[in-house]
Amino acid sequence: MKKISYFFITIFIGLGIISWKVGQVDKLNRIDVQEIHEEGSVNDVGMVIEEADLRSISFLLEQVNWENDSLAVNESTPHFSATFFYQKDKNMPERLIEYSIWFDLQNGQTILKKTDGVETYGVLEKEHAVKLHNYFNVWD
Repeated sequence: MKKISYFFITIFIGLGIISWKVGQVDKLNRIDVQEIHEEGSVNDVGMVIEEADLRSISFLLEQVNWENDSLAVNESTPHFSATFFYQKDKNMPERLIEYSIWFDLQNGQTILKKTDGVETYGVLEKEHAVKLHNYFNVWD
């Protein structure tokens, strides 16, 4: 009887550890932002590291309507490039996700291109696009 009890306790603890590890999500540590000019020159405009700002920007990205097919993005240069640094475990290297962002706040058609092994395009509604634009323009 004791062997069966120990067996079930061991299984229960093992499943608890596995579910805890699976439940861990990547933590956004920082965002490096670059402004890209039409002629192709790039300015490092800042780094977002404040926890509240990172949460707000993550929320804004959750509002993006991602498309599997590429959107009709003209060949113009994006306004901003942002590199998001995610980390699941402090003993593991960070995972980087690159975003290219074209702001068109007048028409409300802000387009993002996410590069995470595969290029994915998305549209951010005007309300959220203005907030994201304000985060990236804080250094002007």
